[in-house]
Amino acid sequence: MLRILLVHFVLVLVFSACKTDMPDMAYQEPGYSLSGTDSLINQSYEVVTFKQDADYEGEVVATLLHRAPDTASTKAMLYIHGYGDYYFQYHVGEFFRDLGYHVYALELRKYGRSLLPHQRPNYTRSMTEYFPDIDKAISYIRDAGQETIVLNGHSTGGLTASLYAARGENRSDINALLLNSPFFAFSGSGVEKAGISLFAGLSRFNKKAYLPRESTGLYGRSIHQDYAGEWDYNLTWKPIDGFPLYYSWLKAIRGGQKQVRRGLDLTMPVLILHSDSSYVGDTLSPQALRMDAVLDVDLMHKRAQNLGEQVTIEVVEDAMHDVFLSREEVRREAFRRTEAWLGTKFQD
Repeated sequence: MLRILLVHFVLVLVFSACKTDMPDMAYQEPGYSLSGTDSLINQSYEVVTFKQDADYEGEVVATLLHRAPDTASTKAMLYIHGYGDYYFQYHVGEFFRDLGYHVYALELRKYGRSLLPHQRPNYTRSMTEYFPDIDKAISYIRDAGQETIVLNGHSTGGLTASLYAARGENRSDINALLLNSPFFAFSGSGVEKAGISLFAGLSRFNKKAYLPRESTGLYGRSIHQDYAGEWDYNLTWKPIDGFPLYYSWLKAIRGGQKQVRRGLDLTMPVLILHSDSSYVGDTLSPQALRMDAVLDVDLMHKRAQNLGEQVTIEVVEDAMHDVFLSREEVRREAFRRTEAWLGTKFQD
C-alpha cells in the first residue's frame, strides 16, 4: 500500500508540473529586432534557406549561412550550434576564414532563423530529425566545390554532430570532427538525473508536455554583454533563461547519449575542447566565468573516449561552457590549439 501511495504522489507531482499548451514563441520576421551581430552576419554572409519535408508540426526549414575566405580554397568548416542557441559566433568564423576555410553555419530546424511561427522552439522527438538538415548542408558544400569538410559542433550541436558522423547519410564527406564542450551526459545529482529519466519516459504519453523554465539564467548572464559577458546576441532566439524543457527533447537527448556511451566507432580524426572544471551553483560569481557552468566536464571527458580511435582531447584551463566565448586570453589559447591540430591533419 505504501508503495502505491508513493507512486501516486510522484505522478501527481509530475503531471501538476507539466504543461502542454504552446509556450511563448521566439519567431521573428526577418530583420525585426535583430542584434548588432545578427545584422553583421546577415550583411556579410550568404543566407540559404532549405525547405524540408513537413513534420508533425507542419512546414520545416533549415538555414545555411556562408562566408568565403579572402583567398581561393577548397576547405570548409560547418558549424552546428547548441540547444537554446543559434549562430552568432562571428569571431569563430573569422578565425577559420583567416586559416583559409569557407565558413558555413547551419541553423537547424526550429532554431534561430529557421524557427517558424507554428513551431515550438528547439523542439524535437529524435536527434535524427536533424540529419536531413545536415544532409542538405553537406551536399550544398560539396556542390560548391569544397573538398575538405570539418564538422564543428558546440554542446548539443556536438552531440548531434557526433551522431551524424557515425550514422548520417553524408558522413563519408566529413574529414574531421571538432567538438566544443559536447553534450555527452546530463550534469546534476543522482536524484536530478532520475527525474530527467522519469520525464523522458513520460514523453510517450504526451509528446507536447514540457517543464517551464525556472532558471536563474546563470550561463546566459555570464556571456551576454548586458550582464557579465561580452557577447551581443538575440535574446529572443537565445533567451537568458532558456526555453521550456520538453519531455520529448529529454528523451531524444538521452537516446543520443546512450549511443555515445556504447561507442560510435568514428574513423575520422576528432578534436574535443572543454574546460578544466565545472561550476555548481546559481550565483554569478567570478568562478562561474572561468568554469563550465552547464555540463559535467569530467563525465564529458570520459564519454569522449568512446567516439573512436583518433580522438584528441584538449582541456582548456579557465574555459567557459562555450570555450570560444571564454575571456580573450582563454579563447586565444583554444584557437591556438585548434589551429595546431588542424595543421597536423590538413597540410596545405
